[in-house]
Amino acid sequence: HDTITILNKYKNAETHKDEWTKKEIHGCNWSSKTIRNVSGSTASIGYTLSCRIPYTGNKLKFNLGDYIVRGTVKEKVTADNIVKLINSYRPEAFMIKAIKDNTGDRLKHYHIEGV
Repeated sequence: HDTITILNKYKNAETHKDEWTKKEIHGCNWSSKTIRNVSGSTASIGYTLSCRIPYTGNKLKFNLGDYIVRGTVKEKVTADNIVKLINSYRPEAFMIKAIKDNTGDRLKHYHIEGV
């Protein structure tokens, strides 16, 4: 099982600027899938990343555009360093592009995908 850090963006009500919070979660399942495309003589390779996060009784907040990093993020996260920070963790980091809330299922969890 993996430890992940969720980086959530929010708007500071006083300054009206974007700010970031981070939350570390243990017991997650991280996976990556390589996607190969060939079109004529052009080949491209991409990655789809996903993470299964167990539901522990507390609802978690995710938004499209937030980030998930595999492991612990020790750095302070700001609007000024978020892009550089995420790039320094790639390919073990992704921007959230799809969220599936499976907390009502028998195996309660969230399934998050991104690039």
